Amino acid sequence: MRSLSRAAVPLALLAVSAQAASWHMRGPDGGPVADVAASPTSLYAATQAGVYRSLDDGRTWSRSGTGVPHGNPIERLAISPTDPDVVWAYGNGIHWRSGDGGASWMRAGPETTERLWPVTFDDAGNGDSLVTYHQSQRLLWHSADGGISWRTLTIGSGVQGWLDTLAVDARHRRYYAIADAQLSTAASGTGSWRVLGQYSYNQTQLLPDGSGQGLILVFQNVENYRIVRYDIPTRAYSEGLSLPNSAWLIGDPTTPGRLWLQTSEHHGTTSWRLRESRDFGRSWDAPHSANPVRTIAADPNRFDRLYGTGPEGLSISDDVGRHWETRTRGIPLAQVNAVALHPHDPVRLLAGTALGEIRFSDDGGAQWSEPASGLPGAPILSLAYAPSEPAIAFASTTSGLFRSDDGGRSWRAVASSGLPEAGAIDTLIVDAVNASLLTARTQGEGLYWSDDAGLNWRLGAAEIVRIAAAPSGRRIYALQHPWPNSPGRWFRLLRADRHGAAFERVEEFPLTMAVAVNPHADNVILALSNETGGDLSYATRLSSDGGVTWLERDRLFLTSQRTVRLQFDGCDSRTVYATTSGSTFARSHDLGMTWIYETLPASGGTLHELSTACHEHRSHVIVHGGPRGVLVREPETVDAIWRWGYDGD
Repeated sequence: MRSLSRAAVPLALLAVSAQAASWHMRGPDGGPVADVAASPTSLYAATQAGVYRSLDDGRTWSRSGTGVPHGNPIERLAISPTDPDVVWAYGNGIHWRSGDGGASWMRAGPETTERLWPVTFDDAGNGDSLVTYHQSQRLLWHSADGGISWRTLTIGSGVQGWLDTLAVDARHRRYYAIADAQLSTAASGTGSWRVLGQYSYNQTQLLPDGSGQGLILVFQNVENYRIVRYDIPTRAYSEGLSLPNSAWLIGDPTTPGRLWLQTSEHHGTTSWRLRESRDFGRSWDAPHSANPVRTIAADPNRFDRLYGTGPEGLSISDDVGRHWETRTRGIPLAQVNAVALHPHDPVRLLAGTALGEIRFSDDGGAQWSEPASGLPGAPILSLAYAPSEPAIAFASTTSGLFRSDDGGRSWRAVASSGLPEAGAIDTLIVDAVNASLLTARTQGEGLYWSDDAGLNWRLGAAEIVRIAAAPSGRRIYALQHPWPNSPGRWFRLLRADRHGAAFERVEEFPLTMAVAVNPHADNVILALSNETGGDLSYATRLSSDGGVTWLERDRLFLTSQRTVRLQFDGCDSRTVYATTSGSTFARSHDLGMTWIYETLPASGGTLHELSTACHEHRSHVIVHGGPRGVLVREPETVDAIWRWGYDGD
């Protein structure tokens, strides 16, 4: 690799206001919630992005503590009945425990390779008594010391076959199990079971009625769902409601004998109705009006308080589901895969999610629109405005390329040809001058050119891991995979001096992770390389002649090797930013000669991109990806614009 002891660098005529960077989580908010748990002071939400906590009754949310890997989906939550700071979470077959109200988490649960069900507190007066189970082995794991140690309890003696479900009556300290339509019971913490009875239908749910004397069961047959009450002393079944669609039971933790039955209706979209029973399930009130919110939990501390999830995310009702209020601020909508900044006004944003939605914001992410129309629901992989015609935007999805002619509010499919069958576009660049000229990198690691706005494509280079475009649109840089038998996994840096031109090799680097092009000079580029592949330090190299010669700068230290991103500031030509999937965000104000480090809020997860822009002497920076959604830095004022001259270093 060629290098210079002295390199061309820009002449400084600019200063950035010297103040600490201020970052803001800007959603989009409103992601699905699988469960809610409430203590007297906190609410906890189980989301696809982990556990979120609210200290103001759900009005705002933030990611709960450290320990649970970012992006780890959580399905169930449980709070100790005697210590509100003890919270258990469950997701992907893994249990997590917090002893400090969600400030920190540790992996917990039985030490087994088997996939267990969520932990449940099985004694309302003892927060150290816990149980979980394994279906096919018909085994319970019980802890009497808050999860420090566990012992197995066999569900034997008359209980046969697959364990369909285990219901825990913590108030009366009993287990109820159904296996092959056979109902059995045992005292909490014991393995001594007795058979109560049988039923011929397929059981879908089992719920103690709160009296210690009865159970409510939901059975499904070919035509309907049946709600049945079982009286334990008499061992008698009482037939109840017969419903055409799915049904789900929820017990009121504040009032024994008060139950809710939730049923679904399908008329183009799914809606839900709630019925209430105040006599242990012996009779049911008429259902409430249909509502798009599905009830998922009841509050153990507040009478009539229910929690639900709907099209707009988490909702709260204080009148037993008759009216709902959405409270989602801080809970991410979904994994944000792509963000595009409007080329003339960077506070106007597009965000594309793993759920296949694109939403737009006109105020820097403070508020977001409803999902744009015309998309198929396939995950969004990349977004790009046309700099010369910003009403035009392109979005690539796992099912093809889409175009918008109204700034991202509506979309239509582009009938592309020339891309490989498995060639979903994960990076898309629109030419700065001509909106019909597109450059794309596909998931099959090919670089493709299009001269007609994505209708037809041709291969430009293969084995490409990263592409970067000069803001002028004249040059495209590409990192190419190491060639066979290359020493030290050296990457090739390729350059095309105009759209569609043949690539030439200009340099070779060891394990190059990222390349950035200066926004004011196409020939000034910065590269990050990890020579060993084993540590978290990166060599920073600067070229001012399009990659022909290089100057070594200071080493950069990040917290992860995954998805390293490097980007110049949109206003200040000497400032460059670097970040990764870890928590560290680095900035240099002297082209990588020295680095300043800070920790991003809501850090971790999967980083997808680092975006920068300049508008009216204000520098805009956005980091996005994974469960943290869109993270926006407060725009920084630039006092003057750089004039590019060259001087020795």
